[in-house]
Amino acid sequence: MPIAPTGHALGPYLDDRKQYLDPVLRPLREKTETLYVLPGSAAQRYAERRFPHQPTKEVGGGRRPHGRHRQDPGPE
Repeated sequence: MPIAPTGHALGPYLDDRKQYLDPVLRPLREKTETLYVLPGSAAQRYAERRFPHQPTKEVGGGRRPHGRHRQDPGPE
């Protein structure tokens, strides 16, 4: 019997994928979780289309404008 890297047997999965995935994936897909996305991104459009029941929250992505970085004071 083939074994996945996680240690789970692949036999039941290969025999009937739908029967195997429904009890595992369906609860995960239906669980309500906030999805964090960049505003106007492809990820935001995908999340809103694919998971309409999930709330989305726009985040900045951690990028800063060039002029806002802390300046190195140099040698003293």
